[in-house]
Amino acid sequence: MILAGTAVAVFGLVIIATSIVSLREVIQIAPEPREGGRLITSGIYDWLRHPIYSGMVLVMIGLFLRQPNVFVAIAGAVVIAFLVVKSRFEEALLLQKYSEYAAYRERTFW
Repeated sequence: MILAGTAVAVFGLVIIATSIVSLREVIQIAPEPREGGRLITSGIYDWLRHPIYSGMVLVMIGLFLRQPNVFVAIAGAVVIAFLVVKSRFEEALLLQKYSEYAAYRERTFW
């Protein structure tokens, strides 16, 4: 399981890195869209609306596979729950700012 966990976690890190490259100048931690920014729908964002969050979920799954214990499971569940709540809040803000976001959301996966 250690090898599988490492592979899943590394795949998650690659997704995160690819996402950061795609976002370039509009990346930020806050869920609000960057002032003067634009909606990114290319690269990995062509398939995933929240690839950084998806990558973080994969990292948490990989860590659990490497070290399957209650602490890692609880920490992973807390992180994933936070990301779900944050993504919903972020999507509400993106819907308000970008008229094309609704159509984008329909054709992409979380």
